[in-house]
Amino acid sequence: MYQYIELAVNTIFSPQVILLGLVVYVLGFRQDIVDRIKSMKLFGAEIDLGRIEQSIDDAVMKIDHLENKLDSLQDGYVAKFKAGFDPIAPAKDLDKLGTELKAMAAALDDIDFVVTYLRLGSDPDAVYAAGCAIQVRPQPKFLSPLISYITAVSQDDALGGIRLRIAYKLLQCVDKIISTDARREPQLISVEEIQRSITAIQSLAAHPICDADRPANGSDGIPSKVEKLVKKFQIEQGKRPAER
Repeated sequence: MYQYIELAVNTIFSPQVILLGLVVYVLGFRQDIVDRIKSMKLFGAEIDLGRIEQSIDDAVMKIDHLENKLDSLQDGYVAKFKAGFDPIAPAKDLDKLGTELKAMAAALDDIDFVVTYLRLGSDPDAVYAAGCAIQVRPQPKFLSPLISYITAVSQDDALGGIRLRIAYKLLQCVDKIISTDARREPQLISVEEIQRSITAIQSLAAHPICDADRPANGSDGIPSKVEKLVKKFQIEQGKRPAER
């Protein structure tokens, strides 16, 4: 034990470490000295302080530029759904907007900001934009806020103000998240979370507005979509280890 302490003390208080600490201090806090000293030798190698300082400045500028670019992409996404969303547009026009939003979402650094849109009372355009982004980036962390939102609108007489096409989009998001996790190793979504998802989407299908969504042309309405997803999720539950 004594040998380790002695080694640590000798290392910390060695001339090389003290000198290195002095260099860090000079670079960080004594700009006046940096301006006067162009270079110095450390461990036999010459260090150009001016070049180091310039490299640091260049790196900071690049980071600032990247942050500004990412902020611009996010602002562009928000501007797109606010300007392009029409609450009474035909389904094909809404789907076209959705395709454009998904392409934009794929270029975003992260989409965590869309979680704030998944709250009862949010504008329909924001909810739709959140759904489009999550479809492109179906991460497990989005399942819980998504399920909470679906549960909330299922209990609201007006379905939270969203149209059926948006409710269908939310179902697609739940499906995409769980299906993507099924191919992941290790899987991150628990059997309990899948059961919560089943309960939430069944509540959505039972809402009077959604229950009436039964297209005459045989295409999936919300009740039919939910019925298929429940069977799919139950099969997925059976593949996963039970909770302990």
